[in-house]
Amino acid sequence: MTKPGHLTVICGLPGSGKTTLARALARGRDVFHCNADDWFDHLGFDLWDESLRARVEALQWTVGQQMLRNGVDVVVEWGTWARSERDALREGARALGATVDLIFLDAPTHDLWRRTSARGQEDPAITEEQLAEWSTIIQRPTTSEFELYDLHETAEVGVGFEAEVAALETAMWSTATRGDREWMDRHLAPEFEEFGRSGRHWSRCEVIDAEIGEIDAVSPLDGLRSPPSDS
Repeated sequence: MTKPGHLTVICGLPGSGKTTLARALARGRDVFHCNADDWFDHLGFDLWDESLRARVEALQWTVGQQMLRNGVDVVVEWGTWARSERDALREGARALGATVDLIFLDAPTHDLWRRTSARGQEDPAITEEQLAEWSTIIQRPTTSEFELYDLHETAEVGVGFEAEVAALETAMWSTATRGDREWMDRHLAPEFEEFGRSGRHWSRCEVIDAEIGEIDAVSPLDGLRSPPSDS
């Protein structure tokens, strides 16, 4: 019998880093990525057509559930502003025997506006006033909601090179990727070493081969710094 896949739900407003993180989670792995915007772009649809978006997301979730049944991991990054949307995804995945993670990404309104403006994806563009309004509408996950998931994180993700580093760091805190030896082997540098809070030293091989249980981490980590990019 095939072991069900793992569902990761990424929640957040436009510009919070959902797609950057989703792509980092999917890199080098067999993952079905539910991103309505990508389908809209490829098919030439209007990104502001909410009725069509609902139909596309429903279709993606139908396919996603089949993928979970077949043992494929699924990442959903529709935004899922409402608690009821997240509940439906979690309950649907659990009914299939899948484990589920919830990641909430947040950032100040001005930063969200700067990022969405820079990418230039929406036409007309998202305004800072819209983002401020949406920030009051989104139902941010509460502690009691987070406790319903197998793993949960909240993070503020940056832009550019720093966003990529932060996304990969967050991916390391997911049981779906931390427990995937092939993914870890692709992303850890040959000279990688890890030092635990107790002072214990872990070699690269020991980190990759370690049995993964519950991950107790809060993101972002204090003091995270990215080296300068050559580009």
